[in-house]
Amino acid sequence: MYVSTGNRFGKTELAGVILMIVSAFIVPERIPNPADFPVLNASITQDQANIAWRFCERLAESRRFEHWVDDVVTSPFPTIRLAHGGEIWARSTQHDCKYVEGHKFRLINFDEIALGTKESLDVLRMRVADIDGTVMGTGTPRGKNWYYRDAWRKAENEIAAARAEERRARAFLMTGASYDNPHISHSYLREMESTMSERQVAQKIRGEFTDDAAKPFSSDAVDGCLNPDLNFDYDAVCAYVRGAPMRARQRKRAEFLTSTGYWVCAWDLAKAVDWTVCCALRMDTKPWQLLYFDRYQRRPWPNVESDIKHVADALGSRAVYYDATGMDQTGDHLDIEPWRIHKFMFTAARKTDMINNAVRAMEHQEVEIPYIEPLIEELNDYEWQDKALVQDCVMSFGMSLWGAMENAARVGPQPEAEVGDSLRAAGDWT
Repeated sequence: MYVSTGNRFGKTELAGVILMIVSAFIVPERIPNPADFPVLNASITQDQANIAWRFCERLAESRRFEHWVDDVVTSPFPTIRLAHGGEIWARSTQHDCKYVEGHKFRLINFDEIALGTKESLDVLRMRVADIDGTVMGTGTPRGKNWYYRDAWRKAENEIAAARAEERRARAFLMTGASYDNPHISHSYLREMESTMSERQVAQKIRGEFTDDAAKPFSSDAVDGCLNPDLNFDYDAVCAYVRGAPMRARQRKRAEFLTSTGYWVCAWDLAKAVDWTVCCALRMDTKPWQLLYFDRYQRRPWPNVESDIKHVADALGSRAVYYDATGMDQTGDHLDIEPWRIHKFMFTAARKTDMINNAVRAMEHQEVEIPYIEPLIEELNDYEWQDKALVQDCVMSFGMSLWGAMENAARVGPQPEAEVGDSLRAAGDWT
Protein backbone atom coordinates (compact mmCIF):
# COMPACT_ATOMS: atom_id res chain seq x y z
CA MET A 1 0.00 0.00 0.00
CA TYR A 2 1.47 3.35 -1.06
CA VAL A 3 0.09 6.83 -0.44
CA SER A 4 1.62 9.72 -2.41
CA THR A 5 0.12 13.15 -1.88
CA GLY A 6 0.85 16.85 -1.88
CA ASN A 7 2.10 18.62 1.23
CA ARG A 8 -0.38 19.16 4.07
CA PHE A 9 -2.78 16.57 2.67
CA GLY A 10 -3.00 14.86 6.05
CA LYS A 11 -1.06 11.67 5.26
CA THR A 12 0.58 11.64 8.70
CA GLU A 13 -2.80 11.61 10.41
CA LEU A 14 -4.00 8.97 7.95
CA ALA A 15 -0.99 6.77 8.80
CA GLY A 16 -1.58 7.30 12.52
CA VAL A 17 -5.23 6.26 12.28
CA ILE A 18 -4.33 3.13 10.30
CA LEU A 19 -1.61 2.18 12.80
CA MET A 20 -4.03 2.65 15.70
CA ILE A 21 -6.87 0.68 14.11
CA VAL A 22 -4.69 -2.23 12.97
CA SER A 23 -3.08 -2.45 16.41
CA ALA A 24 -6.39 -2.28 18.26
CA PHE A 25 -8.31 -4.87 16.23
CA ILE A 26 -6.81 -8.34 15.87
CA VAL A 27 -7.82 -11.74 14.58
CA PRO A 28 -7.07 -14.13 17.50
CA GLU A 29 -6.80 -17.17 15.23
CA ARG A 30 -4.12 -15.42 13.18
CA ILE A 31 -2.30 -13.59 15.99
CA PRO A 32 -2.84 -15.38 19.31
CA ASN A 33 -0.25 -13.18 21.06
CA PRO A 34 -0.48 -9.55 19.83
CA ALA A 35 2.71 -8.54 21.68
CA ASP A 36 4.69 -10.72 19.27
CA PHE A 37 3.56 -8.67 16.27
CA PRO A 38 3.51 -4.92 16.96
CA VAL A 39 2.84 -2.27 14.31
CA LEU A 40 5.63 0.11 13.37
CA ASN A 41 6.04 3.61 12.00
CA ALA A 42 9.51 3.77 10.43
CA SER A 43 11.30 6.63 8.73
CA ILE A 44 14.77 7.81 7.78
CA THR A 45 15.37 9.47 11.16
CA GLN A 46 13.89 8.90 14.61
CA ASP A 47 12.44 12.43 14.68
CA GLN A 48 10.55 11.78 11.45
CA ALA A 49 9.37 8.37 12.65
CA ASN A 50 8.00 9.98 15.81
CA ILE A 51 5.59 12.30 13.97
CA ALA A 52 2.86 9.76 13.11
CA TRP A 53 3.54 7.95 16.40
CA ARG A 54 2.80 11.15 18.33
CA PHE A 55 -0.54 11.38 16.52
CA CYS A 56 -1.25 7.85 17.78
CA GLU A 57 -0.20 9.01 21.24
CA ARG A 58 -2.74 11.86 21.10
CA LEU A 59 -5.43 9.38 20.08
CA ALA A 60 -4.37 7.06 22.90
CA GLU A 61 -4.77 9.89 25.42
CA SER A 62 -8.25 10.84 24.18
CA ARG A 63 -11.35 9.73 26.08
CA ARG A 64 -12.47 7.48 23.21
CA PHE A 65 -9.29 5.41 23.24
CA GLU A 66 -7.84 5.66 26.74
CA HIS A 67 -9.57 2.49 27.97
CA TRP A 68 -7.65 0.55 25.30
CA VAL A 69 -4.24 1.85 26.42
CA ASP A 70 -2.12 0.17 29.07
CA ASP A 71 1.07 2.28 28.93
CA VAL A 72 2.95 4.88 26.87
CA VAL A 73 6.76 5.03 27.04
CA THR A 74 9.22 7.21 25.12
CA SER A 75 12.57 5.63 26.06
CA PRO A 76 14.62 3.96 24.76
CA PHE A 77 12.14 3.93 21.83
CA PRO A 78 8.58 5.32 21.65
CA THR A 79 6.05 2.56 22.37
CA ILE A 80 2.31 2.51 23.03
CA ARG A 81 1.12 -0.68 24.78
CA LEU A 82 -2.55 -1.53 24.40
CA ALA A 83 -4.65 -3.45 26.90
CA HIS A 84 -4.77 -6.66 24.83
CA GLY A 85 -0.96 -6.69 24.43
CA GLY A 86 -0.62 -5.03 21.03
CA GLU A 87 2.03 -2.34 20.62
CA ILE A 88 2.72 0.65 18.36
CA TRP A 89 6.41 1.43 17.76
CA ALA A 90 8.43 4.20 16.12
CA ARG A 91 11.92 3.39 14.81
CA SER A 92 14.36 4.90 12.34
CA THR A 93 15.85 3.05 9.36
CA GLN A 94 19.30 4.48 10.10
CA HIS A 95 22.42 2.30 10.20
CA ASP A 96 21.01 -0.21 7.69
CA CYS A 97 17.79 -0.67 9.70
CA LYS A 98 19.64 -2.04 12.71
CA TYR A 99 16.89 -0.77 15.06
CA VAL A 100 14.35 -2.90 13.17
CA GLU A 101 16.39 -6.04 12.46
CA GLY A 102 15.39 -9.13 14.44
CA HIS A 103 11.80 -7.98 15.01
CA LYS A 104 8.59 -9.04 13.29
CA PHE A 105 5.53 -6.88 12.66
CA ARG A 106 1.93 -7.01 11.47
CA LEU A 107 2.06 -3.64 9.72
CA ILE A 108 4.86 -1.21 8.92
CA ASN A 109 4.41 2.32 7.61
CA PHE A 110 7.55 3.68 5.89
CA ASP A 111 7.01 7.41 6.37
CA GLU A 112 8.55 9.79 3.79
CA ILE A 113 9.42 6.72 1.79
CA ALA A 114 10.67 8.73 -1.20
CA LEU A 115 13.57 9.95 0.96
CA GLY A 116 14.49 6.43 2.04
CA THR A 117 16.27 3.68 0.11
CA LYS A 118 15.19 0.55 -1.70
CA GLU A 119 17.48 -1.45 0.61
CA SER A 120 15.57 -0.17 3.65
CA LEU A 121 12.24 -1.04 2.02
CA ASP A 122 13.51 -4.58 1.32
CA VAL A 123 14.47 -5.00 5.01
CA LEU A 124 11.06 -3.76 6.15
CA ARG A 125 9.27 -6.13 3.77
CA MET A 126 11.04 -9.11 5.35
CA ARG A 127 9.95 -7.96 8.82
CA VAL A 128 6.28 -8.76 7.99
CA ALA A 129 6.95 -12.08 6.25
CA ASP A 130 6.01 -14.27 9.25
CA ILE A 131 2.29 -13.58 8.96
CA ASP A 132 2.12 -12.12 5.45
CA GLY A 133 1.76 -8.64 6.93
CA THR A 134 1.54 -5.27 5.21
CA VAL A 135 4.11 -2.61 4.36
CA MET A 136 2.78 0.88 3.67
CA GLY A 137 4.67 3.78 2.19
CA THR A 138 3.53 7.38 2.71
CA GLY A 139 5.06 10.64 1.52
CA THR A 140 5.32 13.33 -1.12
CA PRO A 141 6.97 12.28 -4.41
CA ARG A 142 10.61 13.27 -5.05
CA GLY A 143 10.73 13.03 -8.82
CA LYS A 144 10.79 9.68 -10.54
CA ASN A 145 13.42 8.19 -8.27
CA TRP A 146 13.79 4.61 -7.02
CA TYR A 147 10.48 4.80 -5.14
CA TYR A 148 8.57 5.50 -8.34
CA ARG A 149 10.47 2.88 -10.38
CA ASP A 150 10.79 0.06 -7.84
CA ALA A 151 7.67 0.43 -5.71
CA TRP A 152 4.94 2.59 -7.24
CA ARG A 153 5.23 1.25 -10.81
CA LYS A 154 5.36 -2.37 -9.58
CA ALA A 155 2.21 -1.78 -7.57
CA GLU A 156 0.51 -0.29 -10.65
CA ASN A 157 1.47 -3.37 -12.66
CA GLU A 158 0.13 -5.69 -9.95
CA ILE A 159 -3.19 -3.82 -9.85
CA ALA A 160 -3.48 -3.97 -13.65
CA ALA A 161 -2.66 -7.71 -13.67
CA ALA A 162 -5.22 -8.42 -10.91
CA ARG A 163 -7.90 -6.55 -12.84
CA ALA A 164 -7.15 -8.53 -15.99
CA GLU A 165 -7.17 -11.84 -14.07
CA GLU A 166 -10.30 -10.87 -12.08
CA ARG A 167 -8.66 -11.43 -8.72
CA ARG A 168 -7.95 -9.34 -5.66
CA ALA A 169 -4.83 -7.19 -6.06
CA ARG A 170 -1.99 -7.51 -3.57
CA ALA A 171 -1.35 -3.77 -3.78
CA PHE A 172 -3.24 -0.54 -3.16
CA LEU A 173 -2.35 2.98 -4.34
CA MET A 174 -3.75 6.27 -3.14
CA THR A 175 -3.01 9.78 -4.35
CA GLY A 176 -4.24 13.13 -3.11
CA ALA A 177 -3.75 16.85 -3.57
CA SER A 178 -3.21 19.45 -0.88
CA TYR A 179 -6.60 20.92 -1.83
CA ASP A 180 -8.27 17.69 -0.66
CA ASN A 181 -7.64 18.77 2.93
CA PRO A 182 -10.58 20.98 3.98
CA HIS A 183 -8.82 22.09 7.18
CA ILE A 184 -6.09 24.19 5.51
CA SER A 185 -6.39 27.53 3.74
CA HIS A 186 -7.02 27.03 0.03
CA SER A 187 -6.43 30.73 -0.63
CA TYR A 188 -2.98 30.33 0.94
CA LEU A 189 -2.29 27.34 -1.32
CA ARG A 190 -3.25 29.39 -4.39
CA GLU A 191 -0.92 32.15 -3.23
CA MET A 192 1.88 29.61 -2.82
CA GLU A 193 1.25 28.25 -6.31
CA SER A 194 1.95 31.69 -7.76
CA THR A 195 5.52 31.49 -6.40
CA MET A 196 6.20 27.93 -7.63
CA SER A 197 7.24 26.43 -10.93
CA GLU A 198 4.78 24.09 -12.66
CA ARG A 199 6.91 21.09 -11.65
CA GLN A 200 6.84 22.18 -8.01
CA VAL A 201 3.07 22.62 -8.10
CA ALA A 202 2.64 19.18 -9.66
CA GLN A 203 4.81 17.54 -7.00
CA LYS A 204 4.15 19.52 -3.82
CA ILE A 205 0.49 20.48 -4.34
CA ARG A 206 -0.96 17.79 -6.61
CA GLY A 207 1.27 14.95 -5.34
CA GLU A 208 2.34 13.83 -8.82
CA PHE A 209 5.56 12.13 -9.91
CA THR A 210 7.52 14.52 -12.13
CA ASP A 211 10.42 14.15 -14.54
CA ASP A 212 13.91 15.43 -13.64
CA ALA A 213 14.63 16.93 -17.08
CA ALA A 214 14.64 20.56 -15.89
CA LYS A 215 16.65 19.81 -12.75
CA PRO A 216 20.45 19.89 -12.51
CA PHE A 217 20.27 17.77 -9.33
CA SER A 218 18.54 14.51 -10.22
CA SER A 219 16.56 12.61 -7.61
CA ASP A 220 19.01 9.72 -7.86
CA ALA A 221 21.98 12.06 -7.24
CA VAL A 222 20.33 13.55 -4.14
CA ASP A 223 19.34 10.08 -2.88
CA GLY A 224 22.89 8.82 -3.46
CA CYS A 225 24.40 11.54 -1.25
CA LEU A 226 21.79 11.39 1.52
CA ASN A 227 23.09 9.51 4.56
CA PRO A 228 20.79 9.76 7.61
CA ASP A 229 23.40 7.83 9.63
CA LEU A 230 25.39 11.11 9.72
CA ASN A 231 22.67 12.79 11.78
CA PHE A 232 24.31 11.81 15.08
CA ASP A 233 27.59 13.50 14.11
CA TYR A 234 25.73 16.44 12.57
CA ASP A 235 23.61 16.97 15.70
CA ALA A 236 26.71 16.78 17.89
CA VAL A 237 28.75 19.28 15.86
CA CYS A 238 25.84 21.74 15.50
CA ALA A 239 25.08 21.65 19.22
CA TYR A 240 28.76 22.12 20.07
CA VAL A 241 29.27 25.08 17.73
CA ARG A 242 26.04 26.77 18.87
CA GLY A 243 26.88 26.29 22.55
CA ALA A 244 23.78 24.20 23.25
CA PRO A 245 23.63 21.93 26.31
CA MET A 246 25.10 18.51 25.48
CA ARG A 247 25.56 15.12 27.02
CA ALA A 248 29.16 14.27 27.87
CA ARG A 249 29.31 11.52 25.22
CA GLN A 250 27.96 13.86 22.54
CA ARG A 251 30.39 16.64 23.54
CA LYS A 252 33.33 14.25 23.38
CA ARG A 253 32.29 13.23 19.90
CA ALA A 254 31.91 16.86 18.75
CA GLU A 255 35.27 17.87 20.20
CA PHE A 256 36.95 14.98 18.42
CA LEU A 257 35.38 15.85 15.06
CA THR A 258 36.10 19.57 15.25
CA SER A 259 39.69 19.13 16.45
CA THR A 260 40.74 16.56 13.83
CA GLY A 261 38.84 17.68 10.73
CA TYR A 262 39.85 19.89 7.80
CA TRP A 263 36.84 22.18 7.39
CA VAL A 264 35.56 24.45 4.63
CA CYS A 265 32.73 26.87 5.52
CA ALA A 266 30.47 28.62 3.01
CA TRP A 267 28.02 31.44 3.76
CA ASP A 268 25.19 32.60 1.51
CA LEU A 269 24.26 35.98 2.99
CA ALA A 270 20.72 37.36 3.03
CA LYS A 271 20.15 40.61 1.16
CA ALA A 272 16.64 41.44 2.46
CA VAL A 273 14.04 38.84 3.38
CA ASP A 274 15.78 35.70 2.12
CA TRP A 275 17.90 33.37 4.26
CA THR A 276 21.44 33.46 5.56
CA VAL A 277 22.76 29.89 5.27
CA CYS A 278 26.02 28.29 6.36
CA CYS A 279 27.21 24.88 5.15
CA ALA A 280 30.49 23.44 6.48
CA LEU A 281 32.16 20.38 4.97
CA ARG A 282 34.61 18.12 6.76
CA MET A 283 37.14 17.27 4.06
CA ASP A 284 39.53 14.81 5.67
CA THR A 285 36.99 12.04 5.17
CA LYS A 286 36.20 10.16 2.01
CA PRO A 287 33.62 11.14 0.81
CA TRP A 288 33.40 14.68 2.25
CA GLN A 289 30.74 15.13 4.92
CA LEU A 290 28.38 18.04 5.57
CA LEU A 291 28.44 18.21 9.38
CA TYR A 292 27.45 21.79 10.16
CA PHE A 293 24.45 23.73 8.87
CA ASP A 294 22.72 26.91 9.99
CA ARG A 295 19.88 28.91 8.44
CA TYR A 296 18.15 32.06 9.70
CA GLN A 297 16.56 35.36 8.65
CA ARG A 298 16.65 39.03 9.64
CA ARG A 299 19.68 38.95 11.90
CA PRO A 300 21.62 42.25 12.14
CA TRP A 301 24.87 42.41 10.16
CA PRO A 302 27.14 42.65 13.23
CA ASN A 303 25.60 39.43 14.52
CA VAL A 304 26.07 37.68 11.17
CA GLU A 305 29.72 38.76 11.03
CA SER A 306 30.18 37.51 14.58
CA ASP A 307 28.60 34.18 13.58
CA ILE A 308 30.98 33.79 10.63
CA LYS A 309 34.02 34.22 12.88
CA HIS A 310 32.60 32.05 15.66
CA VAL A 311 31.81 29.12 13.36
CA ALA A 312 35.19 29.38 11.61
CA ASP A 313 37.05 29.37 14.94
CA ALA A 314 34.93 26.63 16.52
CA LEU A 315 35.55 24.33 13.56
CA GLY A 316 39.14 25.44 12.99
CA SER A 317 38.09 26.11 9.39
CA ARG A 318 40.99 26.50 6.93
CA ALA A 319 38.80 28.25 4.33
CA VAL A 320 35.76 30.51 4.70
CA TYR A 321 33.78 31.39 1.56
CA TYR A 322 31.03 33.99 1.50
CA ASP A 323 28.73 35.53 -1.08
CA ALA A 324 30.32 38.91 -1.74
CA THR A 325 28.02 39.87 -4.61
CA GLY A 326 27.08 43.51 -4.03
CA MET A 327 28.67 43.57 -0.56
CA ASP A 328 32.37 42.92 -1.06
CA GLN A 329 33.35 44.95 2.04
CA THR A 330 31.83 42.39 4.42
CA GLY A 331 34.98 40.32 4.70
CA ASP A 332 37.01 43.39 5.66
CA HIS A 333 35.10 43.59 8.95
CA LEU A 334 35.78 40.00 9.97
CA ASP A 335 38.44 39.28 12.54
CA ILE A 336 39.67 36.26 10.57
CA GLU A 337 43.10 35.79 9.01
CA PRO A 338 43.03 37.06 5.41
CA TRP A 339 44.41 33.79 4.05
CA ARG A 340 41.27 32.01 5.27
CA ILE A 341 38.73 34.40 3.68
CA HIS A 342 37.51 33.85 0.12
CA LYS A 343 35.06 36.24 -1.59
CA PHE A 344 32.71 34.49 -4.01
CA MET A 345 31.20 36.75 -6.67
CA PHE A 346 28.08 35.33 -8.32
CA THR A 347 28.50 36.17 -11.98
CA ALA A 348 26.29 34.19 -14.36
CA ALA A 349 29.23 32.14 -15.62
CA ARG A 350 30.68 31.41 -12.18
CA LYS A 351 27.28 30.43 -10.78
CA THR A 352 26.85 27.96 -13.64
CA ASP A 353 30.33 26.56 -13.02
CA MET A 354 29.56 26.23 -9.30
CA ILE A 355 26.28 24.38 -9.90
CA ASN A 356 27.93 22.07 -12.45
CA ASN A 357 30.71 21.32 -9.96
CA ALA A 358 28.11 20.47 -7.30
CA VAL A 359 26.24 18.22 -9.77
CA ARG A 360 29.46 16.40 -10.63
CA ALA A 361 30.42 15.94 -6.96
CA MET A 362 26.97 14.59 -6.08
CA GLU A 363 26.69 12.28 -9.08
CA HIS A 364 30.11 10.80 -8.21
CA GLN A 365 29.06 10.59 -4.53
CA GLU A 366 32.02 12.66 -3.40
CA VAL A 367 29.93 14.18 -0.59
CA GLU A 368 27.51 12.85 2.04
CA ILE A 369 24.74 14.89 3.63
CA PRO A 370 22.59 14.12 6.67
CA TYR A 371 18.82 14.57 6.61
CA ILE A 372 18.54 18.37 6.64
CA GLU A 373 15.05 19.08 5.36
CA PRO A 374 15.52 22.64 3.96
CA LEU A 375 18.62 21.57 2.03
CA ILE A 376 17.04 18.37 0.69
CA GLU A 377 13.92 20.27 -0.36
CA GLU A 378 15.88 22.95 -2.21
CA LEU A 379 18.13 20.44 -3.99
CA ASN A 380 15.08 18.48 -5.13
CA ASP A 381 13.30 21.65 -6.29
CA TYR A 382 16.18 23.55 -7.87
CA GLU A 383 15.96 24.39 -11.57
CA TRP A 384 18.23 26.35 -13.91
CA GLN A 385 15.55 29.03 -14.19
CA ASP A 386 15.74 29.84 -10.49
CA LYS A 387 14.67 33.47 -10.09
CA ALA A 388 11.37 32.53 -8.42
CA LEU A 389 12.88 29.74 -6.30
CA VAL A 390 14.18 29.71 -2.74
CA GLN A 391 17.80 28.77 -3.36
CA ASP A 392 19.90 29.95 -0.39
CA CYS A 393 20.71 26.42 0.81
CA VAL A 394 21.71 25.37 -2.71
CA MET A 395 24.02 28.38 -3.09
CA SER A 396 25.72 27.80 0.28
CA PHE A 397 26.08 24.08 -0.39
CA GLY A 398 27.42 24.78 -3.89
CA MET A 399 29.97 27.22 -2.49
CA SER A 400 31.11 24.67 0.09
CA LEU A 401 31.71 22.11 -2.67
CA TRP A 402 33.51 24.76 -4.73
CA GLY A 403 35.72 25.46 -1.72
CA ALA A 404 36.31 21.75 -1.23
CA MET A 405 37.38 21.44 -4.86
CA GLU A 406 39.79 24.38 -4.55
CA ASN A 407 41.26 23.10 -1.28
CA ALA A 408 41.34 19.37 -2.07
CA ALA A 409 45.05 19.51 -2.91
CA ARG A 410 45.84 20.93 0.55
CA VAL A 411 44.51 17.93 2.43
CA GLY A 412 44.90 14.30 1.51
CA PRO A 413 41.72 12.41 2.43
CA GLN A 414 42.44 9.56 4.82
CA PRO A 415 41.69 6.06 3.56
CA GLU A 416 38.33 4.90 4.85
CA ALA A 417 39.87 2.24 7.10
CA GLU A 418 42.10 4.82 8.80
CA VAL A 419 39.16 7.15 9.37
CA GLY A 420 37.20 4.31 10.96
CA ASP A 421 40.18 3.32 13.13
CA SER A 422 40.62 6.88 14.39
CA LEU A 423 36.91 7.14 15.26
CA ARG A 424 37.01 3.86 17.15
CA ALA A 425 40.07 5.08 19.02
CA ALA A 426 38.11 8.14 20.13
CA GLY A 427 35.28 6.04 21.55
CA ASP A 428 32.32 3.86 20.63
CA TRP A 429 29.89 6.11 18.75
CA THR A 430 27.44 3.51 17.48
